[in-house]
Amino acid sequence: MVLNVFVGTFVSPIATRPFDPYQAGEVVLYVLSHSLVHSLAPFYPLFNIVALALLVFLCAWGNRVARVFALYVGLNYSASARFKCIFVGFLYG
Repeated sequence: MVLNVFVGTFVSPIATRPFDPYQAGEVVLYVLSHSLVHSLAPFYPLFNIVALALLVFLCAWGNRVARVFALYVGLNYSASARFKCIFVGFLYG
């Protein structure tokens, strides 16, 4: 998360269409409002159910499920961080 904020703050956005460097703030806002994470909204309940089930299994079976739970949380966190920074749009390409 810290790396994403650091890179997003100090590295200028990359777009297939040219834009004025003074528009970098607008490009970042456009990317965040049109990111791929919004297309995954129908799957949010599934992600929550899996996380809840893994949490119940973690409480019931302890260390036998801990690695699976940690892997799921890590992949979910990483995927959501990456999908927030990726978009396909027509304004900036």
